Amino acid sequence: MRWLVGIVAAFLICLLTYAGSAFVSVLELVSAVRRGDAAQVVARTNLPRLRHSVVDQVVSAYLDRIGQKRPVRPFERMAVNAVGATIAVRLMTPENCPSC
Repeated sequence: MRWLVGIVAAFLICLLTYAGSAFVSVLELVSAVRRGDAAQVVARTNLPRLRHSVVDQVVSAYLDRIGQKRPVRPFERMAVNAVGATIAVRLMTPENCPSC
């Protein structure tokens, strides 16, 4: 029985540490945003994942609108993904961030 209590206690400590570190990271990100510290925001953001997510959302919305009028071909879908990725890369660079 002691082993079970010890294992549960260790698990809870690990869980609280994991959740606490995520909470602290989000608080620091929010603090950097409120201060307007763009360098800290960029440092705390996973830009490749954000870029991929933005491209997916924009391309999906665009293809949904096109698809309402006519069927979208696979080659057209691939071309739209390539153009969307290129635009996102150009928008999400430090050169385009005046306050960075």
